[in-house]
Amino acid sequence: MKKNWILKENKHYNILVSILKNREIENIESYLNPKIEDLNDFTLLKDIDKAVDRIFQALINKEKIMIFGHDDVDGITSVFILYNYLTKLGSQYHYSYIPNREIEGHGMKSGFINKVKEIGINLVITVDGGICCYDKIEALSEMGIDTIITDHHIPPEKLPNAYAIINPKQADCKYPFDMLAGVGVTYALISIMSKKTGIPLSKDDILMTALGTIADRVPLIYDNRIFSKIGLRYLRTSRNKFINFVTYQNSELSTNNLLNLIIKLMNAGRSTDGNHLALEVLFIEDYFKIRALYNKLSYILKEYDIQQRTAFALIDELYQNNNNNIFIHLDDNAIPLPLIGSVASYVNSKYHIPAVILKSNGQIITAEARGPEGFNFVELFNSISDLLIQYGGHKRAAGFSAELKNYEHIRNRMIDFVSNGKYNFCKKDDIVIDYQLDKHAFDMNELININKQMYPFGENNYRPIYLIKNLPMNELYKFPFSQGAFQNIEGEILDIVFTVDEENSRLCIVDCMRSGFSQNSG
Repeated sequence: MKKNWILKENKHYNILVSILKNREIENIESYLNPKIEDLNDFTLLKDIDKAVDRIFQALINKEKIMIFGHDDVDGITSVFILYNYLTKLGSQYHYSYIPNREIEGHGMKSGFINKVKEIGINLVITVDGGICCYDKIEALSEMGIDTIITDHHIPPEKLPNAYAIINPKQADCKYPFDMLAGVGVTYALISIMSKKTGIPLSKDDILMTALGTIADRVPLIYDNRIFSKIGLRYLRTSRNKFINFVTYQNSELSTNNLLNLIIKLMNAGRSTDGNHLALEVLFIEDYFKIRALYNKLSYILKEYDIQQRTAFALIDELYQNNNNNIFIHLDDNAIPLPLIGSVASYVNSKYHIPAVILKSNGQIITAEARGPEGFNFVELFNSISDLLIQYGGHKRAAGFSAELKNYEHIRNRMIDFVSNGKYNFCKKDDIVIDYQLDKHAFDMNELININKQMYPFGENNYRPIYLIKNLPMNELYKFPFSQGAFQNIEGEILDIVFTVDEENSRLCIVDCMRSGFSQNSG
């Protein structure tokens, strides 16, 4: 099938300005040179002042505080910046708990409640989660323990009985941007605390917020753009000993590759009893202890890489027998539980359909789901909520737990949901082109500079896609295209769509057609 090329028509003498106008960027100066002051007013977040006052009360009365997080980078960085700031405020009675989803599954479980009882906690603060933990928060309330929820996932119809809920996705929340990562909401909380106490935040607070925001793949626009753009400025100058160690050990890496390595290392640290190796190493000051944990996390990553390649090969084989518009796989022992999210992402990316990968642990199954643009897993899981123990997430990335005995019912209803034709999610045949370049005025340095100004890239802020038309095959050598890009291309004169790899100074082919055969519309 011939791909449809959609060329934006807004053409300005400046290529970068044209791209940003085509993408409907309203404030170009703020996009290119964001400042912390450009962030929206955090006081507009519902319950944030109420939450801050309750935390101050706990600090004054020397109450014991437990921070409950999530075992991904968004959750780890959220726990870190809140824990660190409470320490700055002089607290000596705060703790953290990050459940291992491989053992405990998603959300609060009995192990956490037992830990709270054991320590004698008075106040629980959730970060990057909690909005769906109705029963466990009700249990905490019955024990006389207040809970403050900070979250960014879509709230269920019935909210937990918490002392305060800070979540920009609440219908009655006045905050104008509802796509913050969990760490963005946590940053808002400590920012208000900072304003009220006068104890400043650090550059590492914004760096950690950037790491969590980028890792969670929320849209990198508005506040998320500000967090990520400013935070990454401090990546190589961080005062955090672990970040500093990783940077020194991998000084040859580009900023993007260094960023990806740190995210992978932090994702590899799942432990037991509420601990997490990545959170632990962020607090360590001793060089030798940091090196030991870095080596341990690196070893885990290598093992994951081997297991991942095996899992992807298995999925490619299984996919050949998939006759549905959704890929659902209940795995036995072939795919390790920590990899089911990345396997679901692999299916979604390669085959452009929603994917749900499940693992069983006794009589309970855990699922991770990833979907293409235009699909909504929250609606799907809402439609089968009577069969689920717990679920949550975003439209395109979510998860659930359920009883194994309900698997066939869950599978059939998910297939029926996707088959009803409601979602037109297959977008793989549309290529949106940001700018048509003049082949006679091609300037690689200018395009590299544009990428550097638009970095970091992610959801809703993709690398620019360019078009060059009517390029003779015998002139291809004038342009730094990746080797082997034209091996199977027919025609003497080509229209070429590509992106720029600024790190390797190469042009990467997105699509290519014989001139006169491309479909262009704006």
